[in-house]
Amino acid sequence: RQVLTLAGEPGVGKTRLAEVFGTTAEHQGAVVLWGRCFEEQGAPPYWPWVQILREFVEASSQSELRRLVGSHASRLVALVPELADMLGIPETIEDTPLDPGQARFLAFDAVSRMLRRAAEQVPIVLIIDNAHWSDKPSLALLEHVNRELENSRVLMVCTYRDTEIGRSNPLL
Repeated sequence: RQVLTLAGEPGVGKTRLAEVFGTTAEHQGAVVLWGRCFEEQGAPPYWPWVQILREFVEASSQSELRRLVGSHASRLVALVPELADMLGIPETIEDTPLDPGQARFLAFDAVSRMLRRAAEQVPIVLIIDNAHWSDKPSLALLEHVNRELENSRVLMVCTYRDTEIGRSNPLL
């Protein structure tokens, strides 16, 4: 597991460099998944991760998803509702009620486990573009995945504008 950050001023080519890197990684056999953060208000929490997981779900077969997700389907369905259809399970799965902190931790753990299992088969590159616009929950998930995927074949690439990282920015 590695984390690569690409920082710089607006328009310097961070996204383009990440695109070229992603294309090169795909040509070398890696699965490349993108999540993009947006400046506009209204994006739900975990939006870059929803994009990453949605892309992963759409590229996977139902049997492969069942193997990768295991017993953690309900936790992932909370982030990516499309997963329910692909796995043939209801979106509202009755689980033991948990406090929000426990539910969040278990969802983070489910994402990490799925990515770890997937990376056993093929290297994975996760690209989060414009991380300077990321919300706190997305950055918390990034930190969790980073800690949990040590010794796995996952590379995380984050682009951000270093000129926009002020005291109130959660990326700081």
